Amino acid sequence: DVGDKYLRSFVIPDRHGKCAVSVPVWRVSLPAGSYTVRFSTTDTKNYEGASNQGCRVQGVPVGDLPAENSCAQGEDNACLVLRNVTVEEGGTFEIRGAYQAQCSGVNYVAFYT
Repeated sequence: DVGDKYLRSFVIPDRHGKCAVSVPVWRVSLPAGSYTVRFSTTDTKNYEGASNQGCRVQGVPVGDLPAENSCAQGEDNACLVLRNVTVEEGGTFEIRGAYQAQCSGVNYVAFYT
């Protein structure tokens, strides 16, 4: 099932604390512009103990997001939306966090213009 694979592309940032940097960063280059970003921070099949309090999406602390940023439904109980995320010319979109610092994972990220 393609949908199930999409919702299980889980990345655990620095699971064993062996990265050379204190806070790992995942970056992707995007054309300059304003985006709506939808992302999830839990494994939809095993979300016991998942934490997103220490994740930062484009500098925004995920744990501080208000309820209106939620798009949780069904199995995807950690879906969040950020609107008007700006990427400058030559810039990148980034997610920061480490497993040991309450950023237990990122399931998926989707960008909309």
